[in-house]
Amino acid sequence: MRQDINMLRIEKRVINAGGFTVVELIIVMAIACIFLALGMPSFLDFTRNVRAGSMMGALTNDIQLSRSESVKRNARVLFCARATPTSNACIGVPTTAAWSNGWLVCYDNDGNGVCDATTAADPNPIKVQGTPPAPLTVVGPAATLVMFPVGSASAGSTFTLTGGNSTVRTATIAPSGSVVVTKYESAS
Repeated sequence: MRQDINMLRIEKRVINAGGFTVVELIIVMAIACIFLALGMPSFLDFTRNVRAGSMMGALTNDIQLSRSESVKRNARVLFCARATPTSNACIGVPTTAAWSNGWLVCYDNDGNGVCDATTAADPNPIKVQGTPPAPLTVVGPAATLVMFPVGSASAGSTFTLTGGNSTVRTATIAPSGSVVVTKYESAS
């Protein structure tokens, strides 16, 4: 009999040990949902800002690549808007919005303003950048940027990248070929 009482006590301890009730679980989930709802707008702004920074980094790196390739090749290198999001050709005369199709870095040894033909030994274009992911948009100059063998650019240009409704970044290219990036945060 005494052994049966001891077994009941052990079983009772096992039954009462740990765990959550359904009410406790619902309360924790409700609190987590509230924190998630409060943090989501900040998280969305953060991800847009990171994407905008990444895309602006790609843009400025490709401009610097075109500059360094022009010096290395001792030839003209074009930084131009893509004719369509899937083509490997420059658009003839780009509109400012055409840069949202992406861009190309290609060499132009003959100086006719068009990417030279590609060869197995020397592929052209040198670099292809696709369409920026939504909601990013790129607006650039209404002309192709030409980099000369001395590292200078054909003209000063400005590219503006908008990342949703709060982030704007600009890359300003001086005629010397240097690039300055500026970040603006607008009030939403």
